[in-house]
Amino acid sequence: MSFIERILASANREEADIDEIGLLNALLNAIDNLNLQQLEAVIHSELTAKQARRFVLAAVFDLMVAAKYYAHVEETEWFFCLNASNESKNTLFYPFTNTCPFCVLKGEFHFHRSHKPQSGLIGAATRKLLILMMRELLRRKGHQVDVYSASEPADTIFVDRSVSPILVLFAEVKSAPLLTPALMITTPRHNTRLEGERILHGSANISLLQQTLFISIPQWQQNAQVWVSEYFPIGQKRDITDLKWAFKGIQRLLETHPQFLYTYFNYWIYSFEAYRTKNRQTSVFWMTNGCGQPPLARNILHWPQRRGAGGYERISDGKTSVGMDRTDDIKKSVYQAIKLGIKGKYEANYHYKVAVLSNIHAVRHFNEYFADIENVMWFRSEAPTVHHTGELPSDTTVFNLFDGLIAFTEVRSRDAWLSSLFDF
Repeated sequence: MSFIERILASANREEADIDEIGLLNALLNAIDNLNLQQLEAVIHSELTAKQARRFVLAAVFDLMVAAKYYAHVEETEWFFCLNASNESKNTLFYPFTNTCPFCVLKGEFHFHRSHKPQSGLIGAATRKLLILMMRELLRRKGHQVDVYSASEPADTIFVDRSVSPILVLFAEVKSAPLLTPALMITTPRHNTRLEGERILHGSANISLLQQTLFISIPQWQQNAQVWVSEYFPIGQKRDITDLKWAFKGIQRLLETHPQFLYTYFNYWIYSFEAYRTKNRQTSVFWMTNGCGQPPLARNILHWPQRRGAGGYERISDGKTSVGMDRTDDIKKSVYQAIKLGIKGKYEANYHYKVAVLSNIHAVRHFNEYFADIENVMWFRSEAPTVHHTGELPSDTTVFNLFDGLIAFTEVRSRDAWLSSLFDF
């Protein structure tokens, strides 16, 4: 059995449950009906409508991942914020970065340990949801392409059996969200037990069941030139075994609050631009993954030092860099592309392609890591030294190192089939 056949034989179709597919289809249907010109961020940027659609798809991915993260929300270690509360109710947040999501919009940093899932859950969730999204988008475009999950050395496989030889893409997946909006809940003042001595902020344990939870989305106030928090209800967690409540809740939200998507997409696109340019002067930058340490952390009251390391805690460290933008992941993907290419490119029974697949391209690190090698081609030769292509046998085959660097936000392809396949 050949290398390609062996990996195909062990691959499996990623199964989605009804709630995941329900939310995904609701979001994609909403995009199809979306008036992109109503997106303020699109109007005030240089994005074309097609580029805006690709960015919106990346934002949808983040929302799907958020629903997966919300499944595991717990009753402990919620973050009380007096600034967001009133005389009758406490406002508490469940943040996914290490700072108060309300106060950071005012340029204030108050530390609270995030509820970011463990890396194993993040990797499994993002890979599964990326594959499901790609598969559904291809289906909607009419492509007769099968999409599978695989294990080492390929993460996912695309197979087009409508041509001969069969077209096969083996892809390394490197995906992670740009942002995950915090959850919010309100409780009567007398029902919240704060731990510690802080007056403005503190940790609290709450009862989740039968409580309405909200998703916190910053909204840009054009007149005041400030970001403010807006809260949208996404329902209740029925019991501790209810892991699909957020998928159902966000789907209902799309029906009851049509403005939600516009608010969310504007926030996401502004955040992407802040992340891309490292604009630390924009408050939403500090809600993106991989944003780093707050400015002058040593001068921030109660901002802690790092556990077992020098310096101060990050709001979100480089290990959570978005999409394929984490440097360690880039290095691994280069090796995997070489390995996958050498293993499969010489098999004559397939048109075989190799790519890196993600939700967001290497926004910050492309020039440093990919620019010099994206157009590299290679060949195999038994000759001990080769200085010129003229020294090679005339039938020597040359291959791309990368047939494609594929993301929702950008496609860089050296192959016509891949260009057509991922033209979303």
